[in-house]
Amino acid sequence: MAGMDFKLLQENWHKYGQTDPLWSIVSMPDKEGNKWTTEEFFQTGVNEVEKLMAFLKTAGLKLPSGSALDFGCGIGRVTQPLCEHFETCHGVDIAPSMIDLANQYNRYGDRCHYHLNERADLQLFADNSINFIYCVITLQNMAPRYSRVYLQEFMRILAPGGLLLFQIPSEPNNWRQKVKQRVPQAWLNQFYRLKHRGKPIMELHGLPRAEVIGLIKAGHGLLLNLKKDHRAFDEWTSYQYCVTKAEREGAK
Repeated sequence: MAGMDFKLLQENWHKYGQTDPLWSIVSMPDKEGNKWTTEEFFQTGVNEVEKLMAFLKTAGLKLPSGSALDFGCGIGRVTQPLCEHFETCHGVDIAPSMIDLANQYNRYGDRCHYHLNERADLQLFADNSINFIYCVITLQNMAPRYSRVYLQEFMRILAPGGLLLFQIPSEPNNWRQKVKQRVPQAWLNQFYRLKHRGKPIMELHGLPRAEVIGLIKAGHGLLLNLKKDHRAFDEWTSYQYCVTKAEREGAK
């Protein structure tokens, strides 16, 4: 399935940011229609970072210091608690409405920077410049031709010895999703627009695990931990990858 082009992807998430931003980020059924409170919503980010730190400790991995990037930051749900652990945090999102809200909720001043990224790459960051990169429930909402490029960009900007932790589905695990993979995405999106009366569309895509691991290796990455997760609504088999980068560029 081809998936949305980049401009349409941005338009959809901008509309989510204007209409129901908190639910579009943490899509619990009983919270649709602006039923999240900001306090409980941001607490989910605090809880997620606490679980992240516990995972790294259990896995015997040391959290690097310096700079962090929250890719697909939305309104800063995870970016804000990451500021407790890093000198500088960057949040990146495709939607202007999300970045506007993230800046409104920023409690860390100049230590936290939010960036509107309207490109299918991360050229706003230099090579080897970010010590920790975090990306969950984001790559799954874009077509594979974009998620592949962003994975390559993660490896480019990750500092040697840094950590990259991301999640992406691998393959559908029920017959409905398998059938959908054979239907052109444009047809599905048109159906969803009619069904939901013009509401924004949230696509679900993946990359095969073997391909993801290949992209990691091509970027001089070392896979430190791989485990299944449940962030793809149990409709896909999804994995969380924890990766570091060779201390010397080009090392095998």
